[in-house]
Amino acid sequence: MRLAFLSAPWRLSAVLMAAALSACSGGGSGAVGGLSPSPTPATAPPPNYDTAEYRANYGLDAINAIAAYEDGLSGRGVTVAVIDTGIDLDHPDLNANISPHSVGISAGTYAAANDADAEGHGTAVAGVIAAERNGSGMHGVAFDATLLAINASDPATCPGECEFAQSALADAIDYAKNRGAKIINLSLGGAAPGPDLQNAMQSAVEAGVIIVISAGNDGAAVPSDFAQVAGAGWAQGRILIAGAVDANNLIADFSDRAGDAFKSLYVVAPGVSVRTTGVGGGQVIATGTSFSTPHVAGALALLAELFPNLSAHDLAEIILTTAHDLGDPGIDAIYGRGIIDLDAAIQPLGVAGIPTAGGIVPAATDTPALAATALSLSPAFGDALAGHAAFANAMALDGYRRSYRLDLNRLTTRADGGRDLWSLIDGRRSGVARRETVAPGVTLSYAAARDRELDRLIDAAAEKSRVSARLGLELERAFADGGRLALFVNDPAAAAGHESAAGVFLQQQSLAFGLLEGESVTAHAERPWGLVRLGLTSSFGRNEDSAGPLADGSSRLTMASAALALGSQATVGLGLGLLSEDGLVLGSRSAGALSLGEGATTQLLDGRLTWAARPDVTVFAHGVIGRTSITGGGNSLLRPAGDLIIAAAELGALWRGALHAGDVFGLQLSLPPRIEAGRVLIGQIIGRDYAADRLQFTETAAPLSPSGREVDIEAAYALSLIGDATLQINASYVIDPGHRADAGDAVSFLVSLSRAF
Repeated sequence: MRLAFLSAPWRLSAVLMAAALSACSGGGSGAVGGLSPSPTPATAPPPNYDTAEYRANYGLDAINAIAAYEDGLSGRGVTVAVIDTGIDLDHPDLNANISPHSVGISAGTYAAANDADAEGHGTAVAGVIAAERNGSGMHGVAFDATLLAINASDPATCPGECEFAQSALADAIDYAKNRGAKIINLSLGGAAPGPDLQNAMQSAVEAGVIIVISAGNDGAAVPSDFAQVAGAGWAQGRILIAGAVDANNLIADFSDRAGDAFKSLYVVAPGVSVRTTGVGGGQVIATGTSFSTPHVAGALALLAELFPNLSAHDLAEIILTTAHDLGDPGIDAIYGRGIIDLDAAIQPLGVAGIPTAGGIVPAATDTPALAATALSLSPAFGDALAGHAAFANAMALDGYRRSYRLDLNRLTTRADGGRDLWSLIDGRRSGVARRETVAPGVTLSYAAARDRELDRLIDAAAEKSRVSARLGLELERAFADGGRLALFVNDPAAAAGHESAAGVFLQQQSLAFGLLEGESVTAHAERPWGLVRLGLTSSFGRNEDSAGPLADGSSRLTMASAALALGSQATVGLGLGLLSEDGLVLGSRSAGALSLGEGATTQLLDGRLTWAARPDVTVFAHGVIGRTSITGGGNSLLRPAGDLIIAAAELGALWRGALHAGDVFGLQLSLPPRIEAGRVLIGQIIGRDYAADRLQFTETAAPLSPSGREVDIEAAYALSLIGDATLQINASYVIDPGHRADAGDAVSFLVSLSRAF
């Protein structure tokens, strides 16, 4: 049985002069969700690929090939077999890419690879695939790919409408498979393959080879009989059919259509007036599905270079599923899947995961999902990890286990711990507060605040009026011997012992570094014992401000304290506590591949000093330090290396009646909570064995302490006015806001006037 390479004459005309070709708009490469294909591009400025050589074949832009080039792809290392009429072995745009194993099947020699290509069909097809990028003429889709040119034509029928014996095609396919071809280009058409040719095709696809066949040039409603072999069950989606479109992405009048039975295996590519290489060293303009087919083969070569782990099935599926839809929405009987799109093909597909040492190949199901990974660092961490190279150059795998570079900073949020005054004003809130004596020695204080902005958002979402409020409650029982019992709801700061400075400074240290702020319940008991006042505090807080994959967390604090009166002017206090966190690490929340741990235990040492330097002047000092042990961690890129040290302190003074009776002047120097010591080991991939599909990890140590140390210097003045009005003036100077060395110091000034009703 013989086969003509086209069922209708293909059109070829010599290029006599340069001509401008119209091109469809194409896009460059863009990262999705912070991912970009690995390997990492060179740090040197990338070459300019949008050149006259690139534009010479409008087909490159039509399939968005520049996106692949800008990711460093050229097809290098990938062999594409062109089974055709041979090739011009001396063509200056092809000779460097021609495999030494190229052959003429009939004669069995390298020289015979071009014996029959007097008409130039094979040379033109090969040029679309891999014409060199050398600054002249045009270049192919995969301009550094290796061309295994196999002349399978019957010399007796060439030049003219060359014919191919099916036995010769079967031998050529076997030859290509055995010489390491990843893709076979068959720009042929005609009768359906017989058993021997089908066996050769089946053997090739089972060996991991992809075959691309031209749809045919009869303008038929279905592909040619020869191309319909793609629908055979044994082909398993590894034989693709290529139809042709013009420069406007309209189906060519001569191109055989997809048909309902083959539309899922059918894509289109430019095949009208395509500039390519011609016999004798020149260029030609070629038309036919013979020239849309090598666009698809070249695109597959680029994908195979970028992702050598992909199977033939995966490569074919990606080309099919990422094609840009043309014609009727969805897969249709004219355009099939649509026009191939390299920009889309190199982007992550499916559920992306982040490989870790505890969940890598072959345990793919254990790989943490990208969507389930997040890290939210509390203010004490500042900008920790932000500038670490291992954190900015991690790896993610898409649904095909393709490697992508991932900047983990994109999955990390860092709380702004800066204390400029404007950030502390919440002018949206209004509320009520009241304190009552409900029984002898028993007082009840409560406050409710309404958030008007939150009300507005709720109203807009629910289309009905609602009031958001937060209730603070304090119940206190005083005893005759000086003892005290108190219960605080949503107000743990009230148990921190800041009575002398309450309401003067805009920020003060709260209980356990402020990690119990939010919804909380705190119980406090104290009683005198000689000169010592003993206290016991127990608190439970819950953080339900979760977002995305971050789960809610809870904290439990138990603290024992003792305060010793040093005469009538000074009191020194010492506290020992234990803070247990579930789902939190010093207020930070994490999940997936960025999990810091499942919880933490912090041992606290708290020291306080109050000194009445004069009857109207009080000096106070407070410092707290903690040692934190992180528990759990699981399947994560982050592994804590030892305990963390966290510390905070403040020193200040209050002068009552400084300028006027009833006024208060204060100065305070505050060191907000900061991670002072502690490291984390970041898992980093340093290699990938594509044959075994395994990753090689190493660990890089990174500090969890931030780059700067925030220091807040604040001056405050408060004056009681007539009619329960209060004038308050605050000014602050903040060094390294948010513990960021590069943040720049902040100066703020606030004047407020309030009145109780």
